[in-house]
Amino acid sequence: DQGVGVDDFAFNPGDHATADSAGPLRPIEEADEKDEDEENGGNTHDAEHGGNNDKDSGAAAEIGNAGNNNNTANTAKGSAKIIEAEKRQKGKVTYHTYAAYFSRFGLPLFTVGIFVMMFAAQANQILIDWFISRWVTLGEDRQDDQGYYLIYAGLVASFIVFSFGSALLFVRGAVHASRRLHDTAFGSILDVPMRFFDTQPLGRILNRFSKDLGSLDDLLPPTFVDFLQLLLVFFGVCGVVIAYNPWLGLMVAVLSICMYKTRNYYLPCAREVKRIESTERSPVYAHLSTTLSGLPVIRSLPGGAEKFQSMFELYQDAHSRAYLTFIGTSRWLGTRLDVATTVFTAGTIVGIILLRNSMSPTAAGLSLVYILQLTDLFQWCARQSAEIENQLTGCERLLEYVALPAEQSFVGCDEKSCAVHMKQPPAAGSWPTTGSVRFENVELRYAKDTEPTLRGVNCMIHGGERIGVVGRTGAGKSSLIAA
Repeated sequence: DQGVGVDDFAFNPGDHATADSAGPLRPIEEADEKDEDEENGGNTHDAEHGGNNDKDSGAAAEIGNAGNNNNTANTAKGSAKIIEAEKRQKGKVTYHTYAAYFSRFGLPLFTVGIFVMMFAAQANQILIDWFISRWVTLGEDRQDDQGYYLIYAGLVASFIVFSFGSALLFVRGAVHASRRLHDTAFGSILDVPMRFFDTQPLGRILNRFSKDLGSLDDLLPPTFVDFLQLLLVFFGVCGVVIAYNPWLGLMVAVLSICMYKTRNYYLPCAREVKRIESTERSPVYAHLSTTLSGLPVIRSLPGGAEKFQSMFELYQDAHSRAYLTFIGTSRWLGTRLDVATTVFTAGTIVGIILLRNSMSPTAAGLSLVYILQLTDLFQWCARQSAEIENQLTGCERLLEYVALPAEQSFVGCDEKSCAVHMKQPPAAGSWPTTGSVRFENVELRYAKDTEPTLRGVNCMIHGGERIGVVGRTGAGKSSLIAA
C-alpha cells in the first residue's frame, strides 16, 4: 500500500531457513547493515538464537554465511564480463580452408573427375564453334552432307552431358561437404565444456548454423561452378583469339594484369567487410532470441518494450551498415571491370580492322564473337572469384567450431564405448548406502579464470532431514545444488 516493490526487500543469506521456520523478510537497508555486522565477525542473529540446537537450522546458517561471504568478495572485485567477444579472422582465406572444404566432397577421384568433365565441356564448346566456322566455308554441295550433321549433333550432345554432369556432380559434392561440416561442427558443440555456453550467446551459435551454413548450401556451390566454367571459357577464348591473331595476345596479357591488380586491390577490403557483416549479424539473432524468451517480463516493465525495440534497431543498423558497405564494394569492382573490358574490346576491334588483309573473314568473325563475349566474361570471372572468398568465410567460421576442445570425458570416447561404459553398474562400495551429505570446506568455481562462487561451505545433512536454503540473488543457492 505504501508503494514498496519486491526489489525493496531482500532475504539475508545468514538467516535460518528450515522446515519449521523461515528467515525474516527485511528491507535492503536493514539487510545491508546486518551483512556488515556479519562481515565484522558478530553474527547478531545467531547470537539471539544461541540456544537453538536444531541441526537443520545450523546447516542452513553455515551455508548462507558462506554464500554471503562469497557475495561480498565478488562485489569487492567488481562484476566481470562473462560473454566473450566474437573472434574474427583476418587476412585472406587460407589454403587450409579450401583444402578442408574440398576434402569433404568425397573421394579424391570424385573431385578430380568433376574438373576433368568441366575441362571436357569447354573443349567441346570451342570445338563446336570451330567446326561451324569450317562448315560454312564449304561449298553448297558439301554442306548438305549427312555426316556433318551427325558430327555436329554428337558434339552438342557430348557438350550437354559434360556440362550438366560436371555441374550436378559439383553440387552433389558441395552438399555432401556442407552436411559433413554441419555434422562435425554440431558434434563439437555437443562435446564442448558447459562453460562454452556461458560465454557464447545463443544468437552467435544460431548465426553459424543458419546464415553461414546457408551460404555453403545455397550460394557457394553455384558461385564456384560459375567461376570454374567462366575461367575455362576465358582460357578457351584467349586461346582462340591468339591463335587467329597473335598480336591480340599482348592486349589479353595487359587486360589480365589489370584485372588481377584490381581484384587484389578489392578483395582484402571486401573480405574483411564480409567478416564484419557476419559478426554484426550475431547480436541481431541474440537480441531477438533473448527478447522472445523474456517477452512477459519485458511487457511488465514500464518502457521495457520501447527500450528493447531501440536496442534491436541499433543492432540492425550496425549490421545494415556493414552489409551496404559490402554491396558498395561490389559495385566499385563492377564499374572498373566494365571500363577495362570496354577498352579491351575497342582495342581488339581496331586490331582486327588494321589486320583485315592478313585474316580470313571467317577467322575475323569468330575472333570478334569471342571478344564480345569477354566483355561480360572478364567482369564476372573476377567478381565470382572474389565472391568465392567472401562466401568461404562461412566455412572458415564453421571450422572454428569444428576445432573446439571437447570435454575431457569425451576425449577418445566414441558413441559405442560411451554407451557400454554408462550401462555398467557401479563398483561395490562406491555407491552411498545412506542419504547423508557432508560438506567440508567446499569451494566451487565455474571456470579456472573466475573467482570461487562458494567459499568454505561446512555442514552435515543427515538422512531424512529436510533442509531449506534461503538467500538473496547471488548468494549461491543454485551453486550449492551444482556442487
